[in-house]
Amino acid sequence: MRPHPFTRSRVALAGGAVALTLGLSACSSGLVVASRADRFYLRLPSGWKTYYKSQLLSNPKWSMFALNPPRVFLAATGGPHPNISQPLSSSNYPWAVFVVEDLAGTAQQSLTLSSLSDVVLPVDQLSQQGTPVQQLQQGQLLVRGALRGTKMAYEIGSGTGGGAIDYQQETWVNSATDRVWALMVGCSPNCYKTNGSLIGSIVQSFYVSNIRIG
Repeated sequence: MRPHPFTRSRVALAGGAVALTLGLSACSSGLVVASRADRFYLRLPSGWKTYYKSQLLSNPKWSMFALNPPRVFLAATGGPHPNISQPLSSSNYPWAVFVVEDLAGTAQQSLTLSSLSDVVLPVDQLSQQGTPVQQLQQGQLLVRGALRGTKMAYEIGSGTGGGAIDYQQETWVNSATDRVWALMVGCSPNCYKTNGSLIGSIVQSFYVSNIRIG
C-alpha cells in the first residue's frame, strides 16, 4: 500500500489529526495501549519507549507515511538505548509498529484479504522489485463477527547480508472495508529467534472489537 523507503504511571492522552483519544496506562503486566473510539487494545512490555504520530511524521525515517497519515500511528522499541529509528529496522531488540487507517477511493476498492499484509510494508511490491521475501510461517485467516483479518510472519531482506527484518503482523478490516488495523512486531532475524515468545505474546494481546465501545 505504501512506497518503500526501505511508562507512564497514569493514563496519558494524545490527540491526532482526527478526533480520537489514545490511552496508555502502565500495569503490572505491561503498557496497555487502547482506544474505545477506535476499538482496539494491545499490551506492550513495561519499559518500552513509545513514539506518537506527531513525532513519527516529523522524522525522515517515517516519511513514507506523511502523504496519507494513518488515523492512529504508534511505534515502540524495547532497546536499552531507544531512538525513533529502531522500530521497523533490523534492530537487535524487538519493536512494534501500530496503525489504524481509514480507506477511501482506490485503496478501499482494491483491498483484499491477501493485500492486508501490505498495510505497513508493501510486501508484494518489494518481492517484485527483487527484495528477498520469505514467509516464516503459514498465514492464518481470522474472523471476528463482521471483521476479517490475517496473521502473517515474514523475513524481508537478506538474513546473511545483514539489514533483514523478521516480523509477525496481524491485520483486521471492517465489513465496509473503510478501516484497517495493523500491528507489526519484529526485529533482526537473530533477535526474532531469541525473542519469539515475547513477540508472539504482544501480537496475541492485540484485539480489535467488532462493535464500537462507548
